[in-house]
Amino acid sequence: MKKNKIILKVLIVLISILIIAIIYILSIPNNKKGNINKDTSSDKKAEKVMVITDTNIILDTPKNNEEITSPINLKWKARVFENTFNYVVADSSWNTLGEWIWMTNSASMNSYWTFSINANFKESSTKTGTIELFELSTKDGSIMNLIKVNVNFKQGNNSL
Repeated sequence: MKKNKIILKVLIVLISILIIAIIYILSIPNNKKGNINKDTSSDKKAEKVMVITDTNIILDTPKNNEEITSPINLKWKARVFENTFNYVVADSSWNTLGEWIWMTNSASMNSYWTFSINANFKESSTKTGTIELFELSTKDGSIMNLIKVNVNFKQGNNSL
């Protein structure tokens, strides 16, 4: 009888742990489970890059495959650790045309902060490229909360 009570208590604890684990897993957004849209092809041309969305950075403009010139007007909302994030403009040959670190003056890291800036970049030798917005981990420097969009460069109008 005493042995049955112990077994019952152990089963109740195990079932409770299982239920908590299931609730936790179901509460994680899909993009944190590794189900984000990634380019899995070996071809690294800008045309093949997929738009990656994240709930902590929301890019309003430019839109995917939009034609851009320098300076580009970037508009987005962000909610990132220590209110600091980076953005990079690169051509389809992966040459960096412009990169910046941006820090907000948001009162709270839990609130979205809206941005609208004009960012200059060098003229591209290719017709296409990408703009990436992301946060760097303070723990190990890895890229987090990456947003990447394809862009088309209007030739002859870019200047840094």
